[in-house]
Amino acid sequence: MPADSRPNSDERQHQAEQDTRADGMDVLITPSGSANGGYAYHDMDKKGQPICNAGDQNTEFKKVEISEAKRLNKTPCGMCKRLREIA
Repeated sequence: MPADSRPNSDERQHQAEQDTRADGMDVLITPSGSANGGYAYHDMDKKGQPICNAGDQNTEFKKVEISEAKRLNKTPCGMCKRLREIA
């Protein structure tokens, strides 16, 4: 998949299955559907904001557990993953 394209439903499901973190871990999602860019779930910092700086001051984020994000067919944010790996 090219870096600038969005994962389709099957790709999102596959990527979420590869996330081995605890299902009860809190992450952030946007309430909008994947068509509006809300296809990923994000790790959050101590202030409850995405560590990848996703969104802007008007972006509404919702805190959910990873299991809920996966159920909603969200995929782990690639930038958050890279930031975790270098931390």
